[in-house]
Amino acid sequence: FLKGKKIILGYDNDDAGFAGIKQTANLIKRKNTDPPYIVRPPAKYKDWGEFIVDVPRRVALGYINHNVSRMDYSFAVSELLS
Repeated sequence: FLKGKKIILGYDNDDAGFAGIKQTANLIKRKNTDPPYIVRPPAKYKDWGEFIVDVPRRVALGYINHNVSRMDYSFAVSELLS
């Protein structure tokens, strides 16, 4: 059903969000699937709800468009270094 689709996951900046990222990374390894894309709200916001309410729609869309990244090896390395 999702084959060939660009899947973008939007995790929050909280413990559940970080757990979700780890869980997805493990699933990708087990299933040997193409990695999805990921985007998180700016660090000063704990979740997407805070961010979306605080900024105009065009700012939110611009942020998302410029911060989507593939959840691949480069992503894993950057997560470890941050």
